[in-house]
Amino acid sequence: MFEREEKELAQSRNEIEKIMISEELADQAILKGIQKAKAIQSKKNKTRPFSWLLSASLIFLSFFLTIHTSESAAKFFANIPGLEQVISKIRNDTGLLAAAENNYIQKIGMTKEHTSGSVTIDSIIHDEKSLIVFFTSENSDAVLSISLLDDQQQPLDTEYKFEQTEALDISDTLESDTLTLTDPQDTMPDEINIRVEVNTDKIEYLTFPVTLDKKKAAKKKEFELNETVTVAGQQITFTSLKIYPTMTAVHVKYPEENSMEIFGFNNLQLSDENGNVWKQYPSDPAANTSTKNEEVVILESSYFTESEKLYLQFDSLRALDKKETSVVIDAGKEQFIKTPSDGLLSDVYVIKDDLYIRLDTNSFENLIFPLEEVKGTKGGYGIVKDTDHMRYSVPYNGSQLVHLNLVDYPAEIVNKTEIEIK
Repeated sequence: MFEREEKELAQSRNEIEKIMISEELADQAILKGIQKAKAIQSKKNKTRPFSWLLSASLIFLSFFLTIHTSESAAKFFANIPGLEQVISKIRNDTGLLAAAENNYIQKIGMTKEHTSGSVTIDSIIHDEKSLIVFFTSENSDAVLSISLLDDQQQPLDTEYKFEQTEALDISDTLESDTLTLTDPQDTMPDEINIRVEVNTDKIEYLTFPVTLDKKKAAKKKEFELNETVTVAGQQITFTSLKIYPTMTAVHVKYPEENSMEIFGFNNLQLSDENGNVWKQYPSDPAANTSTKNEEVVILESSYFTESEKLYLQFDSLRALDKKETSVVIDAGKEQFIKTPSDGLLSDVYVIKDDLYIRLDTNSFENLIFPLEEVKGTKGGYGIVKDTDHMRYSVPYNGSQLVHLNLVDYPAEIVNKTEIEIK
């Protein structure tokens, strides 16, 4: 009576066994995760500043999420050797896993040598607006940045849009960068050059010529919204939603007459009638804001899921009265002169060429770096996260008074909101 069901269960079990990582590899990967968490250090490239913020616990949870186990995905991965690392890298990203299943990974496998080693472009995922580069380096500290050039070796106007959620990969060596064209009118050309800047004993540039496979780059799906919602007296207009194979871009405007500075959304996501959810990426708020009153929020891509209904939702806002968004510090006395009235900025001190600022919060998911860069300074920015606070190190130029503006802040306005897209 249940022969057909038993056969289907057996087939599913076989498919899972084919692609599931062994317990031994899992133990090795967890050990690497612990070692990696203990060896946290800030990266040199300011466009990729804080990827090390991911906690060991999140790494452990992400590792035990099995990769997509459909028969079509298993067949696809089996036909392209060496993609195990890429799949492990994107295993937490619903949209990119769907892109992989739909054959949207373009294998490159190109290696270039430099003074102290080599860099290999493993593969890419791209669409008309963005390109995700998966690469390995013999000397990972040497890689400073990745940029895109056209076929005439002229730089394409791109920005580092967001940091991929870093799932633990099998070998713990694969890295990824996502580059997005900044001009709304631009589309990715057929012929590009991926340029990797490395720092050995000197600055070197490695150029990888790539012909983009246009079969792996479908056009975006666009929805004009112009929907305005009001939260705590503040107006927010969702102007449009653009869904690409690599990501979903939510375009938002905040009217100038709002009395509060709106820094961002908590748990902004897409959902459909079947309970599928596409989450928001952690991002640098300064990187995805074209003007003070506009923002582009990046979500996972729902491109490959056919939904009859689609909803845009968020739980709360991060916002602060505009009169409280500036911070003034007396560096000589190591004390605040002006801060938000809630007292979450609770400590400041100077050590050599760095200014250390404590922010009392346990809200870490979207809050990356809340302070603008200090003018006239050079050097790296750092973050140390504890259970109940974050401590920021900012380059210090020796001034008595330091003026900073907040670009994000954990002041929360709870207001669950939903907009029907279609």
